[in-house]
Amino acid sequence: MPRQDVRFVMMGLQQVVAHPALAGTPMAERMEAVGRQIMEQVSDDAELYAVAEAGWNRTFDVGPDDDGPREG
Repeated sequence: MPRQDVRFVMMGLQQVVAHPALAGTPMAERMEAVGRQIMEQVSDDAELYAVAEAGWNRTFDVGPDDDGPREG
């Protein structure tokens, strides 16, 4: 699989674990664990790693009606 496609899979996992129906469930925890394993393999420099890590941080999420990051 091309490296860029693997990054897309990781980003998809980052998005899906935030879904209200999955957030905090064992399935979401496992999906995050798998996504973080992928992150370790494809984030081969500090800047890319920092960007990938930010994808797991829910404070950077925005909703459909939001203009920017959510508070807290």
